[in-house]
Amino acid sequence: MEEKTNENKSQNDGQIDKNQESQNTYTEKFKDLIEAKDLYNLLVQIKVLIRKEIRKNNYDEFCAIISFAVKEFSKHNEINSTNDIFNIFTTENEKFLKESDKKDNNTIASFLNTCKNCFNAIPMKNNEKVKMSHMQKFQILCDNYGIPHSSITDFQERFAVECIKNNEPITGYRLALKSGNISIIQMIYNNLILQNCNEDEKALSLARISFELLVLKNHSAAYKILAQNIDVRNFKNNATILNFSFFLIMYIEKNLGYLKFKELIYQYEVSLNLDPSFKKYMDKISLTYFNKKVFAEKMNFDILKMMKAMSQP
Repeated sequence: MEEKTNENKSQNDGQIDKNQESQNTYTEKFKDLIEAKDLYNLLVQIKVLIRKEIRKNNYDEFCAIISFAVKEFSKHNEINSTNDIFNIFTTENEKFLKESDKKDNNTIASFLNTCKNCFNAIPMKNNEKVKMSHMQKFQILCDNYGIPHSSITDFQERFAVECIKNNEPITGYRLALKSGNISIIQMIYNNLILQNCNEDEKALSLARISFELLVLKNHSAAYKILAQNIDVRNFKNNATILNFSFFLIMYIEKNLGYLKFKELIYQYEVSLNLDPSFKKYMDKISLTYFNKKVFAEKMNFDILKMMKAMSQP
């Protein structure tokens, strides 16, 4: 097993070296246009070259051109051109990765290395939405074509850290939750909530984080983030919602079924009224695990009950 891992690592390293060598070739090839800052014609010629490599079915060179182009346009803050190249990369990858014989270790190494080059090249400042959009596209590609999810998680984690450093905590928070990395989630919690909220708000925020992780089917992370931060003595006013959060995780992990789940939620309905979003989370969690919206069901039942009462003499 260890030999196979080392072999894959060697293949990946070789792929990265080859990619870098090709990028250097393109830097030399387009030297005149780069020095003249003729970025329009540079984009035109790069697109011609990309189409040529696609026709030749040459995935490695395709990735090398993309890496080169994104780096070059990012240097000149040409975000529209960068976005254009990113979109070509995403679209063409759908075609490449659909073919099962293309999904070998070299293809995956080239894909992930190009993703890394692209994200490293684009500065965070003023480009958060662009990065977030492409992160989501890459994650969909990974999900659809069986590329190891741990690889895209690495991008999510690094991007989340970058968001914190560049004062974009909300974007970082969303990515941290998707990555499921407890240390990153904890860092976001420390920066976004501990420093800015009172004790009552902290309790509600902890519950909210656990609910969001349950929607993402990450019971383990939901439990850990609560266990790492909870001290009921500090949350006297809102301890009930945190107790409920622990019970909710336990009910889901033990697979106690929809009726028990519904019973628990109705039992703690008063606590769920502390935040307008909590009942919406319960509907999302209910839909995720049982394909039903628990509060939508309750509302329909209450309406029927009221109509029945009104129809009686």
